[in-house]
Amino acid sequence: MKKNNLILSALLFLCNTNIFAQDCNNFFFFTENKEVVINNYDKTGKFSGKDIGTISHVQQSGESITSQYRVVKYDAGGKIKQDGNATITCKNGNVSMGFQIPALDEGDKPKEAYFTYPSGMQTGQNLQAGMEMNIKGKVKGKKMDVSFKVENRKVIGKERVNTPAGSYDTFKITYDMDVRFKVLGIGIPMKLKVYEWYSPLAGVVKTESYNKDGQMEEHSILASIK
Repeated sequence: MKKNNLILSALLFLCNTNIFAQDCNNFFFFTENKEVVINNYDKTGKFSGKDIGTISHVQQSGESITSQYRVVKYDAGGKIKQDGNATITCKNGNVSMGFQIPALDEGDKPKEAYFTYPSGMQTGQNLQAGMEMNIKGKVKGKKMDVSFKVENRKVIGKERVNTPAGSYDTFKITYDMDVRFKVLGIGIPMKLKVYEWYSPLAGVVKTESYNKDGQMEEHSILASIK
């Protein structure tokens, strides 16, 4: 199930709106060589690994800025689980984060998905998510189908979040993730309710995911930006 967990983790942060207006130039994702560390924890609260991301190839063209975001995922023992890249774009304060969903078969290209974070977000606003796809391949010689989609992505509030990297004013966003693994024709459904806390200065600084019974499956927190 390690490959399944990689796919799942890849899918998986105020009252005055003006406080949250995004300025592309101030967003740390567009600062060359910035490094961000996210600590991950399992359902028991035990440290399960960390993600280290670095920013490179920052380019500006007219009103748009783009950057490449390399993320290396480590397990609790420091072993690399996954090494992937994302493309981040900001235009007129509207941020789009594109990222890769790992392929099941060696040699296949990763799938591309994205989340958007518009400028001037408000509580109650529905958000776009370009994530609905199907991946086919083999894991340990067994045919596997993985389908997933994100629905009902919405801003549900504003919160001040304390992290090891500092305190941030954030938008609290929720969405439903519907994942189905099919092995040898047997479907294994998984439905998650995901919450994320998004800062226009630092991106997603905190996440939590819950199963259909309301039990936490995993959570993450911003550890450092340097």
